[in-house]
Amino acid sequence: MILSISGYNWSGSGAVMDLLNEYEECKVIRSPEWYLIDQPDGIRDLEIHCCGDGSYFNGDVAIQRFIQFVKKHKDYYKVTNGKFEQLSKEYIDSLIDAEWIGNSVFDVYRLSGVESMLWNVKRYIDIAIYKLTKKKLDLCDRKMYLAVNPRDFIDKTMNYIDALVNAAGGEKQKINVVKHLVTANDPLSCLRYIKNGKVIIVDRDPRDLYISAVEEYAKCFPTKNIEDFVKYYSAWRIKDKVLDDRILRIQYEDLDYDYDETIKKIEKFLNIKNHLNKYMYFNPNKSINNTQLFKKTRKYANEVEYIEKNLKEYVKSTKLLEVSKEDFHDNTEENRNKYFK
Repeated sequence: MILSISGYNWSGSGAVMDLLNEYEECKVIRSPEWYLIDQPDGIRDLEIHCCGDGSYFNGDVAIQRFIQFVKKHKDYYKVTNGKFEQLSKEYIDSLIDAEWIGNSVFDVYRLSGVESMLWNVKRYIDIAIYKLTKKKLDLCDRKMYLAVNPRDFIDKTMNYIDALVNAAGGEKQKINVVKHLVTANDPLSCLRYIKNGKVIIVDRDPRDLYISAVEEYAKCFPTKNIEDFVKYYSAWRIKDKVLDDRILRIQYEDLDYDYDETIKKIEKFLNIKNHLNKYMYFNPNKSINNTQLFKKTRKYANEVEYIEKNLKEYVKSTKLLEVSKEDFHDNTEENRNKYFK
């Protein structure tokens, strides 16, 4: 099985990775973040352009971009013991109907102004020399690809992802845990590419998520304007209510404040039980320091109030707000004083 631990940026997915690293049945593959499917120019884009009804040039461009995608993601080379490029080449070769050396008018559309001008100059020189001497300089040529409705695209993609996970140290008899192979906001669209795949999606109280992002100077979502943040937060969770046996959604806070019940849900979902190294990698008594940030400072009081008003469904029923001093799992005087002022 391949299990993706996914989140919404700063939502706490790493905590579940740490937790599962304590189980005998799991093989946690630490890095990189596996954005192979949903990133621009990744697998999903490849299917759209190769298996859609558009011009054959779409498939040519998509394959070129995927090849560049592979070359740029050097972090995958290390984790797969140098096999990423070769496995990706074999995957692409299995999708291609034909390849040749040539060029397309669409090549120039992807270039900047200066690059476009130089490409046209080379093309005119190429044509002029051929007319005068019949000599082919091929100044603008590259490898072109034809991939029109590749047969068994899904099966070939499943095999490709399996091969990458195995190269990264995955074990067939274990649950191979990777990060962000499945996108949190549209998990079903990614699970179709994974053989025997599941996903645990981790979300976090938007008040804490906002404060963490601001304090850590995050740039991957809006933090300068609280109204933009609220729009972003809610829009990315439109498909949160999609139900599927392969999807488990948990709150980051529940790992800390409702630890026993939360791990029972995870164990049932994955059919695991051998929690041999409890608290070795994930300790709720330490992780709890990353919760209730909105109570520990008044610096963002206005923003917190706006979030509570406009994202009620995400903040009103979290268990961390309901837990009492007496019910706190590590019921020491120090913790009671620290977290329940």
